[in-house]
Amino acid sequence: MEERNRDSADFANVVQENSFKHLVTRIDYAHIQDKEIGLTVFNTTGSKRSEVITVQIDVPVEWGVSYLGMAHMAGLRYEDKISVNVFGTDGAPIAHQVLFREDAVKCAYLKYGSHINYEASRLTVALDVSNIPAFGYLTLRVQPVSRADRPAVGLSPAFGVLENDQLKATIASDGTLTLCHKKTGKTFPNLHLFEDAADKGGPLIFDPPMGSIGYRSRGCVVNVEKTIDGPLMAEYRIDYVWTLPESIVSDLKVRVPNGQELCEHGALRRSGRTRELRISSRVSLSRGAAMLCFETTVDNTIKDHRLRVLFPTGLSAAQHVYADSAFDIAKREIPVPDSTGWYEAALRTWPVQSFVDVHHDGVGLAVLHEGLSEYEVIDDADRCIAMTLLRCFGTAGAPFETYEHQPLAQCQGTQRFRYALYPHGGDHLTAQVPRQARNFTVPLRVATATKHAGSLPRTHSYLDIDQESFQVTCLKLAENGRSIVLRGYNPGRTALPVTVRMGCPISAVAKVTLEELDAGPVERPSADSFRLTVRPGEIASCSITLAPR
Repeated sequence: MEERNRDSADFANVVQENSFKHLVTRIDYAHIQDKEIGLTVFNTTGSKRSEVITVQIDVPVEWGVSYLGMAHMAGLRYEDKISVNVFGTDGAPIAHQVLFREDAVKCAYLKYGSHINYEASRLTVALDVSNIPAFGYLTLRVQPVSRADRPAVGLSPAFGVLENDQLKATIASDGTLTLCHKKTGKTFPNLHLFEDAADKGGPLIFDPPMGSIGYRSRGCVVNVEKTIDGPLMAEYRIDYVWTLPESIVSDLKVRVPNGQELCEHGALRRSGRTRELRISSRVSLSRGAAMLCFETTVDNTIKDHRLRVLFPTGLSAAQHVYADSAFDIAKREIPVPDSTGWYEAALRTWPVQSFVDVHHDGVGLAVLHEGLSEYEVIDDADRCIAMTLLRCFGTAGAPFETYEHQPLAQCQGTQRFRYALYPHGGDHLTAQVPRQARNFTVPLRVATATKHAGSLPRTHSYLDIDQESFQVTCLKLAENGRSIVLRGYNPGRTALPVTVRMGCPISAVAKVTLEELDAGPVERPSADSFRLTVRPGEIASCSITLAPR
């Protein structure tokens, strides 16, 4: 499964990069100078975005900005100062922060399919970009300069503190965080604690052994390091070294009554032998950001266990949790019913796609995530959101089926996870939690280019939707091969009037079913737009035929 996921991601990246290359070669970059670089920032979501992004910029050594690597063999001087000036589409300067620098040989693709290798300084730069159009792009101009940037003010005013105009996070010595949402004044303590428990179940159910002892990361060895600090971004790395039982075992008892050998297996339990589980979390905050971001790497050496990360909300009066699913936002009760006498125990964990939100009395905390499929809100006073990172077991079947050893189901090796904390006022809809989750899971993409002429404008939106609450789930070529299908749903509680404006004239448009069968006409206020009303919870699909050029 891991290999299939990696292959799928590789295929998707290749298709996307080829599409970006097709567009970038047609965008007009004739205005940039010979020793400047063009950046195209792509927004593939349905809403206009403004945020701090991280990009990589390769500056050729032969440009003379910084002579490194093999340049000393040509008698060139060594200069360890390099930065950039960045300008928007209108020529206004863009705030930036140089994060890292790496010097190596890079590869560049040429217009007619060939490529060249060149020695370059690769800069990782944070940029504060604004008003990137929905389903579109904007262009930036980068001017490499020989300069050492030394900003005096950063987003970490003290060690262990991350702060911007919306949030303040404080990292404790045990690796937990306290997060303050400035607008509401709400403080969330003891966040980002890890929990580990034994698991003798399978893919269908978590099943701990009787008498199993659970562990939490408060007692493990923790190291906190500041890795980045500047006006646009600050980051800390938290390393954990956690000693845990290596697997589940049972005692083997052999008896020989009257010469006959009998073997008995004792109850399953966690092993007395231990191993180190190493976890590394990078916690970052950007200027103006409403969320605190995490990238966690786990070197999994433990078998037969479930690893979760915990976020206590402290909203003890909350009775419901909200989590997105396919074309819907599920509302579930937090209290667990008494399941005495039931054939199966009441469920405590539930599926999720990209966010889990608990709110009460105008205050809430959402966990946004990429690829985590299971959550639980623990029914206690803390109303703790528990996100499952790993479930590792030795069988691919259910507990009542014949045991078949499945070593790959133990998920050994390095695993990586992305998630974020989004504290907010109001409920999940007024705080636009679905939109924040979509922006987190679908990051902005950037492609570089050099000077060339083209027919496409420097900024453009191919499709604009006036309602950000309308959740776009699909924009694809229709099965008939002649039109485009736009699909989305209304997660709200009231009808939503949606106007869609294309970047070019439309010859025909109609509502269609999921099978892409005609479901009636839509209103056409102009030649390049259409309007429809989406009922609460409705999935709306439209077939759009563009006018020939």
